[in-house]
Amino acid sequence: MKPLPVIATVVDSYGHFFRHVGTFVRIGWLWLLVMATLSWIVPELTGPEPSGSEIPQMPGVGTFLFILPLYILMGFLWSAIAVAWHRHILLGEQPAGPIGAPLNGTVVRFFVASVLYFIGFYVVLFLAMLPAGAIAMMTQGGSPAGGALAMLIVSVLAVTACLLYLRFSLIFPAIAIGRRDFGLRDAWQHARGNSWRIFFMWFLGLLPLIVVNLIWLWAWSTALFSTVGGDCGFGNTACMEEAMTGGRFMATNFVANALLSLLYYAVSIGFLSFAYRRLVEEANA
Repeated sequence: MKPLPVIATVVDSYGHFFRHVGTFVRIGWLWLLVMATLSWIVPELTGPEPSGSEIPQMPGVGTFLFILPLYILMGFLWSAIAVAWHRHILLGEQPAGPIGAPLNGTVVRFFVASVLYFIGFYVVLFLAMLPAGAIAMMTQGGSPAGGALAMLIVSVLAVTACLLYLRFSLIFPAIAIGRRDFGLRDAWQHARGNSWRIFFMWFLGLLPLIVVNLIWLWAWSTALFSTVGGDCGFGNTACMEEAMTGGRFMATNFVANALLSLLYYAVSIGFLSFAYRRLVEEANA
C-alpha cells in the first residue's frame, strides 16, 4: 500500500474543521446540549470530588446502575455526531433539518463497533501485560534491573497493541458511510505498512491541542492564584478549592475545556476520514 502522508492528513483534518465549523455545530448542537446536561447530572449523582487526603469512594450499586445508561447514552450520541461528520467529509453530506446528526441504524452499528473495538483493545492490552506483571512480581524487592525489564516489556507490548488496533481503525469511516462490504480484514489490508504512520498521525495531530491545553492551564492557574491567592493565604486548600469551583474562574475553565474537547473530537474524526480517503478510496480509484 502507498504510504499515508501524515502531515497532509493532519492539516486536512484541521483545515476542514475550521472551514466548516458552522456545519459541525449544526450537526452536533442538539446532542452536545444533551451531553452537557448529562455531564452536569452525573457528578451530582456521584457526589463531590474528594479533597486533600480523603479516599475516593465508589458509587453505590444503585447509583452505578443509574449512571451507566447515561454514559451509554452519551457514547451513542457521540457516535451520531461522528457518523454525520464522517459522512460530511467523505460524501459531502450536509445536515438536513434541525437534527443534524440523526439516530439511525448506521449510528447503532458505529456505536456497537466502537464498544467492541475498545473492549477488545483493553482485553488484548491486559493479556499482553501479564508477562510483564509476572516479571515484576518475581523481581519485587530484587534488583532494579528486573523492574526496568518489566517496564520495558510493558512499554513495548502497549505500543504493539496500539499499532495492531490502529490498523483496524479504518473500519469506522467505512461503517459511517454505509459500506457493508468493508470489514476488519479490509481495514487491516488497506492499512498495511502504515501502522506507524497512523500512530504518528494521531500523535502529531493531537500534540497542538495538548500544548494549547497546557498553556491554558498555566494561564488559568496563574490568574486564579494572583486573584484569590492573597485572600486565601498560603496552604489554605479549602479556600482555593472553593475559588476554583465558583464564579468566573469555573465558568471560564468550563468554556475553554468544552471548546478544546470539541476541536479534539472533530479533528480526531477527521484524521480517520482523510486517512480512509487516501488509503482506501484513492487506492481503489
